[in-house]
Amino acid sequence: MATAYKSGDEVPASGIYDVVHNPAHAQPHQVTCVKGKTFPSCKGCLNPRFTLWRAAHYIQNHEHFRGGGRPSHRKPRALQNVVTGSGVSGHAHPPIP
Repeated sequence: MATAYKSGDEVPASGIYDVVHNPAHAQPHQVTCVKGKTFPSCKGCLNPRFTLWRAAHYIQNHEHFRGGGRPSHRKPRALQNVVTGSGVSGHAHPPIP
């Protein structure tokens, strides 16, 4: 069975969590939580419980998106020798290695 977390616990992994409230207050639903933050309290009940449904990287911590910089405009190495009609190298396509 999955581990259930309560308000105030530290979020162990970023992802989508199932939330179960007091049934008189709200139906179960899903929320996104970020690793290292704390599970929030609920305004309408005292005991919501959170269980991880699906782990996912927080985009700002993902290796492809860290730093927030713009992508390099440099062509990938395989495309650097491609001539686009200028006739500089005499080849319309890169030579086959």
